[in-house]
Amino acid sequence: MRKEKEDTGQNIYRELQILEEMEFDPRISQRNLSQKLGIALGLANLLIKSMVQKGYIKASKLGWKRWVYIVTPAGFSRKLQLTLAYIDRFFDQYKNVRELLKNQLNNLNLNSESRIALLGNKEFTELAYICLRDMGITEIDVISQSGTEKFLGSNTIKLENINLQNHNSIILGMHPNSYEDKELLIKKGIPESRITLLLDHPSKSSPLEDMENLK
Repeated sequence: MRKEKEDTGQNIYRELQILEEMEFDPRISQRNLSQKLGIALGLANLLIKSMVQKGYIKASKLGWKRWVYIVTPAGFSRKLQLTLAYIDRFFDQYKNVRELLKNQLNNLNLNSESRIALLGNKEFTELAYICLRDMGITEIDVISQSGTEKFLGSNTIKLENINLQNHNSIILGMHPNSYEDKELLIKKGIPESRITLLLDHPSKSSPLEDMENLK
C-alpha cells in the first residue's frame, strides 16, 4: 500500500513537471528532460509517449532526433488537475507531520512558563515553533551553528553564544547531523533528558522522506 502511494505521488510530480518543462521550452530534448526529472532516458521516453497518446502533448519532428512538444488544451487542463492533486497530497502530509510533532511536544510536559531552544532542520523547526506557540509557549530561542541564518525573518542565535542551562527543553529538528548536534549539546553539559530529537524513528522512514516521496 505504501509503495502504491509513493508511485502515485511520483507519477503526479513527473507528469506535472513534464508539462511545465515543455510549456517553458517546447524544444527540450528527452535527455535534458530526463536529467531534470532525475529519471532514466527510457522512462522519460515512455512517459512522453503515454502523454502524447492521451492527447496532452503534440509531438512534431523538426529534424533528425529533434522534436518540438506542444502542450495541448487537454494538456493544460491536465496540468491544472495535477497541480491541485499535488497540493492536496502535500498539505495532507504537512498536516500529518504537524500532528505528530504536536503529540511529541505534548509529551514533554511543557507549559506557558517553559523556555525552549530550537535547533536543526529549518522546516521541522518552523513546524515545532508553530506548535509551541499553539501551546501558549512564547519563550522560544532559535539557535544555529553559525548564527547567521534567518528564521521567520529574524536572526538566529549562534550556538556558542547562548547559555542553554536555563532552558527547560532543547528541541532538535531532524536532519543529517541531528545526532552530532545532540552529542555536542551533551558535551556542553546539557542533560540528555532535556534534549528532544523530533520524530526520531530510526526503524521507519522519516516524515521528511514521506514528503520527498511526493516528488
